[in-house]
Amino acid sequence: MAATVRQLTTPSGTIVRIPYVHIRLSDSDAATKLIWDCRRWTGFFESALNKDRTLQEPMVRAHMLAALVTGEGEVHVAELPGVGVVGIAVWFGPGHVYLDSDAQRNAGHNQVVKKLPTELQKWWKQFLSEYGTLTDRVLGPGVKLGGYHLQLIGVSPAHQRKGPYNRRPMHGGDYWRKQRGFDAA
Repeated sequence: MAATVRQLTTPSGTIVRIPYVHIRLSDSDAATKLIWDCRRWTGFFESALNKDRTLQEPMVRAHMLAALVTGEGEVHVAELPGVGVVGIAVWFGPGHVYLDSDAQRNAGHNQVVKKLPTELQKWWKQFLSEYGTLTDRVLGPGVKLGGYHLQLIGVSPAHQRKGPYNRRPMHGGDYWRKQRGFDAA
């Protein structure tokens, strides 16, 4: 069964980009739950969030809101008729990365991190800095910043390996080169 890909809107209700039919940000609650149900993030977030499971889902939502808050990223959902949202992909485009602005950091990330012990708050700051340095070293300076990159992806466990992501993950790479004239990283 073919999935319909839709793009979420920003918190203000405006459209970030217009390649598809769009759904409201309120549907990001369903998308957050879907990503969390994939449970691919539990190991990392369990350690990084002090084993506080009440902070894990809000951190996943913070990733989506960071992409949407000022249009610096995109959130696409895959839906199946009669089922609803079965997949989600969070992208950041040329010139932006996750948490590179105050607006992004204040869209949920800072609020989650403030609830952690001071030691883990410092760890998050160090981790994000070192991760940025690592991607520049591995990919080359400015490569990640110069193209679209996938921040977060998930498919409902009931629909994994059944088609929503059999093609390129929610319109990366070739799609952007063809449709937008951007070079894909």
